[in-house]
Amino acid sequence: MPVKGPLFYTDQLFEKNVFPPEAYRDAVFENCTFKKCDFSNINFSSCDFIDSQFEACNFSMAKMIETGLKNICFKDCKLTGVDFSNCKDFLFSANFENCIMDYCAFIKKKNKKAGFINCSLKSVDFTETDLTEANFQNCDLDAAVFSRTLLSGANLTTSFNFAIDPEKNSLRKAKFSIDGLAGLLTPYGIIIE
Repeated sequence: MPVKGPLFYTDQLFEKNVFPPEAYRDAVFENCTFKKCDFSNINFSSCDFIDSQFEACNFSMAKMIETGLKNICFKDCKLTGVDFSNCKDFLFSANFENCIMDYCAFIKKKNKKAGFINCSLKSVDFTETDLTEANFQNCDLDAAVFSRTLLSGANLTTSFNFAIDPEKNSLRKAKFSIDGLAGLLTPYGIIIE
């Protein structure tokens, strides 16, 4: 259903919906739940999501230009290739659990105390992202980019496959396991056996 002006949705459940591209551009969703929806390649530009959750949804290559994500939870979702860098900065807050987030970007986003639980974060770009006190629990960070990233107080004790240069990132009071220390030494070409 094409939309001609901003629509407002409050306290609604959207389940197993397949949304055509441009379907909900400029809409506002507050306290809504989305279950098993297919948002692949959808354009959510200028939409606002407030206090809402997404469960088992497909967001592959979805467009989020000037999209507001305020206190949002993604659980069991596929978010491959989503560029969160283009989302609105104001009150940006998103948490992720059991999500596939390969090739996403969070460049210059502020997402303090974010939760990334059991997520695949392969080749995600965290350049200049503020992840102060973020919790990366059991996440695969293979080829993830950390450059001028704020990771102060972040917990990466159970995450793996990361390479983080301590000289190019803020790691004060960040937590790593003994096994994860190799990921901090990668930039130095040190061989650990």
